[in-house]
Amino acid sequence: MPAQSLYIHHLIQQDRIEEAHQALEPLTVRFPYHPDVLRAQVQIQMAQEQWIESAILVPEVANIAATLAVASYSCDMERQSDLLGTTLLSTGHYAADGLYNLMATLETEYGNSPITWFSSHPNPGERIRYLKALIDQGGLNRYAYEGVETHLTVRRKTMQLLQAYRLEQNRPNKDPYRR
Repeated sequence: MPAQSLYIHHLIQQDRIEEAHQALEPLTVRFPYHPDVLRAQVQIQMAQEQWIESAILVPEVANIAATLAVASYSCDMERQSDLLGTTLLSTGHYAADGLYNLMATLETEYGNSPITWFSSHPNPGERIRYLKALIDQGGLNRYAYEGVETHLTVRRKTMQLLQAYRLEQNRPNKDPYRR
């Protein structure tokens, strides 16, 4: 994967965008949420949009094109952020579907944005779709006890320290929750 990503990046730098797109296509099918694949998709998209923007001679139309390019780029960055956040939650032993559930709630409450290419964020329905795919394809844990294990470890250590302190002070063992 890293060698392919470097090759695609090289093609983009050489303005061989169509070749880069063709080289990326099989990776997109096989690894749709891999950070290197997402990064390459953004690079290709930005290269294409910069070409489009430079081809437009009317300033007002160029401004609209630039706005659309930035909004689209922003959507891709939001998508990467969603995927990274979900992966970080999972590796931190939290339930991986926290953001997925939030997007489902937002979709229920507010619906989907009808024109996504004017938006700086993907609509909730699209986010639900790719987050579900990430969770399912990545085998991420949807049902982790959110922070319970860490809390119990800290509580046990606190109880040990409190007991040691009481023994030092020659106090009887009392329930730590009573005063």
